[in-house]
Amino acid sequence: MEAPSSFSAAKAEELVRLRAEVEEHRKWMSRIADVCQAGARGDLEPRLLGCPEEEGDIRRAVKALNLLLDMTDAFVRESGAALTAAGEGRFHRKVILRGMFGSFRLASSRINAAGEEMRRQAQELDQSAQRRLELAEDLESQVKAVATRVTSSAQGVRETAESLAGSSQRTFERGEEVANTARETSGNVQSVASATEELSAEVREVDRRVRESADTAAAAVHDVEEAERVMAELADASQRVGRVVKLIAQIANQTNLLALNATIEAARSGEAGKGFAVVAGEVKSLAQQSSKATAEISAEVEAIQGKTVRVGEAVANIAATIQRISDTAADIAQSVDQQRFAVQEISTNGQAAAGGTTRVAESIALVSAEAAEASRGADELLESANRLLQDADGLGTALETFLVEIRS
Repeated sequence: MEAPSSFSAAKAEELVRLRAEVEEHRKWMSRIADVCQAGARGDLEPRLLGCPEEEGDIRRAVKALNLLLDMTDAFVRESGAALTAAGEGRFHRKVILRGMFGSFRLASSRINAAGEEMRRQAQELDQSAQRRLELAEDLESQVKAVATRVTSSAQGVRETAESLAGSSQRTFERGEEVANTARETSGNVQSVASATEELSAEVREVDRRVRESADTAAAAVHDVEEAERVMAELADASQRVGRVVKLIAQIANQTNLLALNATIEAARSGEAGKGFAVVAGEVKSLAQQSSKATAEISAEVEAIQGKTVRVGEAVANIAATIQRISDTAADIAQSVDQQRFAVQEISTNGQAAAGGTTRVAESIALVSAEAAEASRGADELLESANRLLQDADGLGTALETFLVEIRS
């Protein structure tokens, strides 16, 4: 009987121990489940405290779970800190590998490698950004230099265009003035040519009349010679005195008429006829003397023989005077003929000058038209220069905007 009782007591104790152990396991499993659920929710702070002293599954599980939570928490914190630092550009912050094992260590190493790669790429980006800034600075300096040169050139073109427009306008205006003057000059030259032609006609008429006067003087010389012959006959026959006196009177009247005609022709000849007028006056005076002598001869027929010599001398003087008149008339005729040729040459040159001034007026009109066209071209050039200045300003503004975007 004692043996069964003793066995039952041992079984009871074992049962109690097992029940206590099961209860302990249930308690720890409940705590483990709570911690696992918290970890699953992302709360890595809870830990299993009061780990059993006895070696066993519970102790190993508690330590393993705490170690897992510690490594997970450390991994999360370290990786988060490293990634946060990398996001801020502080790539020196690494995940500490001490205490990391297995996949945690492998993942941490990959994060560190990724951070190093990010650092390298960030450096390359910084270098690229710095290079872009340098290129932007170079672009700015070059474009500004080009824009400055373009602006300066455009300004110079505009000034040149303005000057060209002003010069073209002034050339056009002066061309118009010169054209008007040329037209007026052409009209004046035409008038001069016409007047010269009229003068040429008048000179030809004067030449004709001078030649007539020369012919008349030659006829007078012939008449005087005839008078001398008559005077010779008077010396032989006094009965012919009456006829001779009558003849002398006729000759005196004709001489007076010739002198009057010569005076008129000399007055018409102007400056060229002054010498001829003097001769005509002398001829007229001689004619008057001849008339007076004729009257005296008529009154003193009885003294005709004594006065025949003087009459002969007077007739000789008349002959010499008429000869001088004839010579002078010939000289006048030659001078008038030369003047006729000179006037004819002046008339020809005047006609040529009139044609030349007409061509000059036409050429100046063409120059004025070209000047007007040049003025329009200068206006277009000025407009292009203004557009170029506006484009240069727009380029500067676009460059400033681009550089601001690049630098930002």
